[in-house]
Amino acid sequence: IINPFPIVVQPLDLIVYESPFDGIAYFNLTQNELLMGNGTTGISFYYYTSLANAQNEILPIVFETSFLNTSNPQTIYVRVENDITGCFSIVDFDLIVQVDNIVFIPDPVFKAKLLSANSANNIAQINGIGYTIVDTNFDGEIQYSEAALITALNLSTTPGSTNKIQDFTGINSFVNL
Repeated sequence: IINPFPIVVQPLDLIVYESPFDGIAYFNLTQNELLMGNGTTGISFYYYTSLANAQNEILPIVFETSFLNTSNPQTIYVRVENDITGCFSIVDFDLIVQVDNIVFIPDPVFKAKLLSANSANNIAQINGIGYTIVDTNFDGEIQYSEAALITALNLSTTPGSTNKIQDFTGINSFVNL
């Protein structure tokens, strides 16, 4: 009998933005499980700080939802195991702590569009749940942490409008689009 390995989707790196910056932060390692499992049932996730530990099932991370990184960046290894067969796959992702600086958005129309986002105007969305604001701290700027929350943007303009976005500099900071 040959049992297949679990098919696992490569998880996203986890990024925490902080100010003041010290490079150390708490991470919820489990937040990628839905993505990694891709709807598969009957699998379990185990987290390790080294590939050797993941391969040999030694010293798993105990507090997966509140893990404090010990280096920046830090690679985490995930052993995804079939609950019945014991077959497993190992994937990894990085924990990254960055300074929560302001995203450089030089185009005034683009910036105004982002700052005007709210639950009623269909500009910004998080995980397809509904529309939302982008500037969550209401400081008139977009921080990297705010941009990282957004998973969809509707930047269309009214037909015939003379106010059009000319420069999308800063769009790359919306890392989860």
